[in-house]
Amino acid sequence: MDWLQTLWSRCVAFFGERKLDDEVDEELLAHLEFVCRHKMRGGPYSSFGGVAQTKESYRRQRGLPFVDALIQDMRFGARQIRHSPGFALITILTFSLGIGSNTAVFTLTHALLLKTLPVPDPGELVRLTVSMRAERNGRNAPLNLPIIEFIESHSRSFHGIFAWCVYDFPFRDGGINCDLHGAIVSGNAFESLGVKPALGRLLTPAETSRVADPTGLAAVISHRIWVERYQASPSVVGRHITVTDHSATIVGVTPPGFEGVIVAEHPDIYLPLEFQTILYGKDTKRDGGRL
Repeated sequence: MDWLQTLWSRCVAFFGERKLDDEVDEELLAHLEFVCRHKMRGGPYSSFGGVAQTKESYRRQRGLPFVDALIQDMRFGARQIRHSPGFALITILTFSLGIGSNTAVFTLTHALLLKTLPVPDPGELVRLTVSMRAERNGRNAPLNLPIIEFIESHSRSFHGIFAWCVYDFPFRDGGINCDLHGAIVSGNAFESLGVKPALGRLLTPAETSRVADPTGLAAVISHRIWVERYQASPSVVGRHITVTDHSATIVGVTPPGFEGVIVAEHPDIYLPLEFQTILYGKDTKRDGGRL
């Protein structure tokens, strides 16, 4: 516990520096008077040394030297800035540019390579596409629904396979009229990802088309939209909305932090697969699976 007492005494001395300096000055003055009297009388005395050096040595022993050095460096830097403002401005801008560039690179690297999806066991997720070797560009193509169903029924490597495709939708709900970035997903997508709702329920494998139903298709909104547009009101569940001139009913809210499965794509509304057929008459999906 000696180090703790030493640290405490140094902290007390650091914050009470002026009072202690006055005490040191009084003690040094007393020593000088004693030395002068002995010298005048011709008596023996010890060499006292420089007053400034003695005071500095005492400060190093009683206080926090590294804090004192930091304060002195800051004062020196402030004086240099006042004397050479142009050079100081260029230096500050150079450091700011370097720090900003490094921050931007790290943010991008973290988003693309380091950050994991906020779902259980994200390392088990894989993305499935069809390799278009016959095309010159060699790009991969998404799967269609028959291929999805075939893989799901014959594969032994996946615990679940789900469809996921992002779109922008015109969205209307009372006074809210805007475009929302959304995703059309298969009914088992949230179940395969292990995502739990923050409110209500999410889309399920039993989700079917409700075109003839006046309530329309089921829809799930993001936690961000729920907070920003609906003030986190629980009454949002069961609310009727219009998406691309088609009726839908909000059935639930995704948990906070969940932003989909595609980097830089953050859907605010999720709709079942049937909605894609209604809009575009296509069955092309981009798929994922959990090993």
